[in-house]
Amino acid sequence: MSAGKPLTLVTLDVQAASSLLASRSTDPRQPGKAQHPNRYRFESPHSSQAEVHLSRRFLSAPAVPTRRVEFVGDSLTVGFGNVGRTWCQITAASQSFAALTATFLDAQLQVTAWSGAGLTRSTQQPAALAVRLSAGSPPPNLPDFYRRSDGAQPSSLYDYNLYIPQLIVMAIGVNDFVDSSEYPVMEAWTQVYVGAINAMNAVYPGVKIVMMQYPEAMLSAFQPGSGSVTQGIDVLLPSNYPVYETYHQAAYNRAIAAGISNVYYFEPSARVGLFSRGCTGHPGLAGHQAISDELIPYLKGMMAW
Repeated sequence: MSAGKPLTLVTLDVQAASSLLASRSTDPRQPGKAQHPNRYRFESPHSSQAEVHLSRRFLSAPAVPTRRVEFVGDSLTVGFGNVGRTWCQITAASQSFAALTATFLDAQLQVTAWSGAGLTRSTQQPAALAVRLSAGSPPPNLPDFYRRSDGAQPSSLYDYNLYIPQLIVMAIGVNDFVDSSEYPVMEAWTQVYVGAINAMNAVYPGVKIVMMQYPEAMLSAFQPGSGSVTQGIDVLLPSNYPVYETYHQAAYNRAIAAGISNVYYFEPSARVGLFSRGCTGHPGLAGHQAISDELIPYLKGMMAW
């Protein structure tokens, strides 16, 4: 890191607060912020090591956490466009609900996600992903990209021994219901979902799996000009959400009926939808923080962490 540049970036309640330098002591607290609990995030920015920092030493590597989690999903999972509505090319992945949750739980994190992917069908792919697909190859669905080391290459098989999670959060299945002209067949869709769970259990014995359903207030209950959130667009049309909800609950019931005992069901409250949106209706930074705030205690209790 270049001499004199910030060593640590400080975020206060999802807003940039200050930068800390190794050459001086800085108090990141702000006047007037003591009336209620605040959330501080300290993050070291990526940088080259062309010059030694003012501290004149390299910091010791932190101990590797023993807890391991994996989040499986789509653009919502990785925080696509969470910086703002007009910043679709910028994603603060370190402030997605997956990353925030893993950091709080002091857990290693692996995110397996593909923008636009669903369980059985996918939506239009971002250009950066579409150009990597082989000519004529359809965009991958969850069963495809989960077994690949490179989601765009069918022949690249992933080695599941490289990372063995103790917990998997499946935040998948929104893109299957974007097109209301033809919904997936429920029997086939739930079969694919349960099949994906069985495949995970086969390679990760003893893992716990959470099926996560997003609330309507986050995906499709957004009304421009309502006053509760910044104007934007929906991820799903309001008429599509009940179908999405019914299919997810049916998949969970099917898993339980099949005797799968390590599967759990989680839906954040409507509160997570009461924040300004990022790009194309995706959650903004505050929305991701709100999801994480509700997911953390649920996972802590479930895992006894």
